[in-house]
Amino acid sequence: MAQPRSWLDEVIDAIQSLGGSAHYDAIYQKIYDRQIMDFSTNSSWKSAVRQNIEMFSSDSDAFNGRKDIFYSVEGKGKGVWGIREEYLKKTDLPIPLEVLEKKKDIIKKTTENLTVEQLKSKSEETQTSAPRKRTISTTTYERNIYVSEYTKKRAGGYCQLCHSASPFLDKEGNPYLETHHIVWLSKGGKDTIDNTVALCPNCHRKMHILNLDEDVQKLLTCVHAAMHQ
Repeated sequence: MAQPRSWLDEVIDAIQSLGGSAHYDAIYQKIYDRQIMDFSTNSSWKSAVRQNIEMFSSDSDAFNGRKDIFYSVEGKGKGVWGIREEYLKKTDLPIPLEVLEKKKDIIKKTTENLTVEQLKSKSEETQTSAPRKRTISTTTYERNIYVSEYTKKRAGGYCQLCHSASPFLDKEGNPYLETHHIVWLSKGGKDTIDNTVALCPNCHRKMHILNLDEDVQKLLTCVHAAMHQ
């Protein structure tokens, strides 16, 4: 089953957080407590954990001959594993944001065929009054403020996709619109005035969820016309 990240990375982080070495039982519990992996669709996840430890340890008969990451702390059969010095991280690293986003997508996929009653039952089973806090890491692009502000002023207070007036005024009394890159920066798009448009929040969200070809072409045409006025 698909997982938000590799079991190897999760095992390394779990053992790291346990001080660099631990028994299988503690490793299993730590991974489960972290709630990063998808356990609901993988009843044999503990086997995946064990397999990854043994495949990456020369102290195991199942060693695959590649990275020798783990070592047997108390000898074979004791079930206590440590991370070799060269693979230990100096500090616990934040969880990459994309891992949590992938986890969300995986879980969302499993809910598609559930009834309202089943979703209610699952919600009641997993809900908590104290949401889990995580330290995450992410890579972002530094946008050009001049490009963004010019794009919004150029739009004159109207969304360049649905052509509706901005839904409200911001605290300074200006029409609220959001700058959108027609070709996303993450896909090689440029942070330039010929690749940016001003959208209402609803259309901006639509572009990031659907990004329909006809909408992309409409925005390209709109920008081309604005650039040649």
